[in-house]
Amino acid sequence: MEEADILSDRRGIVAKGRLRCIGNSIRLKSKFGSGLIINVSFSEANTDANASCGRALRSFFKHHLNVMPKEETKYFVSYVIPHKEESNLRLNLTTLEDVFLNVATKAALENAADENNMTTLVLESGKSLMIPVGVKKIGIPGSITPHNLSGFMVEVYWGQDSNGNLCITGHSAEMPIPVRDDLSSIFLL
Repeated sequence: MEEADILSDRRGIVAKGRLRCIGNSIRLKSKFGSGLIINVSFSEANTDANASCGRALRSFFKHHLNVMPKEETKYFVSYVIPHKEESNLRLNLTTLEDVFLNVATKAALENAADENNMTTLVLESGKSLMIPVGVKKIGIPGSITPHNLSGFMVEVYWGQDSNGNLCITGHSAEMPIPVRDDLSSIFLL
């Protein structure tokens, strides 16, 4: 079936010796399928967080859509959303514009890193930091305390200005640098 879905433009289904339906994959799935299938995978690293997320998902799907899991493990849960409940969910593919903007932003980040450009990041505390353009996580100098020996960091959010140049669009709240975090992903000043 997967090969037919990938290789053909139109499919026909014959059952009991008669052609029962014909159409493209999307039309057949929406008209004759069971509904939307939602699969959620959990990280294997933190089973307490997985259990909490699993309970929250079950609660959401039960109370808002009256749907129970079709399949569930410690690391995975699957739901089938009946057609009558599809109007409560909106799932869409990204637009071509989003693809273009993501590719352009990635190219600008790579270019900025190659040129070693710097810009000013102003934290909520009012403290200003000179950071490399495009860095995603930045350690805050002088933020080590007896309660947090790793220090604090923020995630930096980037966008493009009207000229296509990278600019800071915001940053997260200050948070402790996770002890187990891959420190190579955090730029330390």
